[in-house]
Amino acid sequence: MLDENIEETTKNKLLSFKKAVSYPTPLTEEIPSLKDYQKKLMELDEDAIMAEASVFRDSMEATGLVAPAHAILIRHLNRRYPDLLSKALGLTEMGTASYNANTELIRDIIQISIYPSTSKVVYGLTRMLDRGVLTQEPVLPAIRRLFEIDYHPAVRKMVMKREYRKAGITPNGVLVGGVINVLGQPLGIGQGLNPTCQSARALSLWAQHGIVQLLEYIARGVRENDIDMTFEGVHIHSNAIVGGVAEEIHHELDPVSRVLVPHLDKIYNEMMKKTALRGEDGHKWVNPEFYGEWIQRGFINIIDPLTGFVTDYEAFVRLFYATHHPEYNEGHEMIYPNPVGIYITNVHGILLGLHAVSIQRIDEAPSGEYRVYFYNPNNDSGQNWGQGIETSVQGKGELEGESSLPFNQFTARMYAFHYNPYEQGDTYMVEDSDVEEIEKLARESWGKNYTWI
Repeated sequence: MLDENIEETTKNKLLSFKKAVSYPTPLTEEIPSLKDYQKKLMELDEDAIMAEASVFRDSMEATGLVAPAHAILIRHLNRRYPDLLSKALGLTEMGTASYNANTELIRDIIQISIYPSTSKVVYGLTRMLDRGVLTQEPVLPAIRRLFEIDYHPAVRKMVMKREYRKAGITPNGVLVGGVINVLGQPLGIGQGLNPTCQSARALSLWAQHGIVQLLEYIARGVRENDIDMTFEGVHIHSNAIVGGVAEEIHHELDPVSRVLVPHLDKIYNEMMKKTALRGEDGHKWVNPEFYGEWIQRGFINIIDPLTGFVTDYEAFVRLFYATHHPEYNEGHEMIYPNPVGIYITNVHGILLGLHAVSIQRIDEAPSGEYRVYFYNPNNDSGQNWGQGIETSVQGKGELEGESSLPFNQFTARMYAFHYNPYEQGDTYMVEDSDVEEIEKLARESWGKNYTWI
């Protein structure tokens, strides 16, 4: 029952979301039983089936949500009307071409991974096809391998939820569905209630720019319950490491995260330990080794690791403007996401903790102001950080999954970033008033917890 005091537009939006995940079509409202609904589909002719599919498609496009009955319809089309699938999914021209080039693989994906209890894979499949992921040839055998890959017993136990076993979904089906969702929505990976923002950020980055690498990690994690990375020439195996902040992960994580996060977390922590005595922030060396060649080698942190004091804050702000703001960095555009560290504050601007996000891009909003568009692993990305700083997730030029803030507000909550020193404008050109405004925001919020020098 919705609260009568909720604003009417909000109430209508919530009702549309509720309808999208329950009974989006007149037929599903009339026949709420999934078993009876499937029987009814057998009686419909092609035109009626397409009309039903169109309502589902429109609901999914409008909300990004999928109902269990939608999975039943997609499975029905897969068996009886496969030629209607591309229309039923609402694919773009790219998505349709990708589907037509890989019909056998898509039909197998649907058969093994799309069930009422995994219905959101329908949306993931649509987005993956529209991204053109399957045009990358190595991706095809890497996905196909997951259909029959052997599970390590411990991983099987971790991945399989009760509802999956009850529905008769195989562990491989759960895994394939999870992979499809991650590849379709690389900014949809969340850390849930786990302290694993670094790992979630890695999965998002690889799903965008290192898909084959990600699929290789998944295969190794599933089969061997181990992955390894190299840090400055030394191999680090996750199964040889004890500890890590994600030893006990919450099960609301997606299947890919459940497979990889424990390994990634251990390896990241081990890399950080190896830099502990260097007198600088270890992220400077760890991030490029952990995330990959996409990460710029320039790095700056406002906190002096020896004293814990905020140092050279003005230089930090000017450097961020000179390397990232389009009006000061001589027109150099971002090519890959940039992992940065931010302070999370509450509605009163009080420091809650440190957090890892990725800057996806920096661009002009429809209003004309420059905004930072970023990936936030937190499942709730629309947040109020105090001082009038409220992250936006739509309506200000955001792409799907992005959060955004005005450039100056984002800068005021940041404590570390990577940059390319060869793509840098003049720091002295940054307006003094902008630097002063940002420092004021910083000092009056998280900055109260630090000594400034």
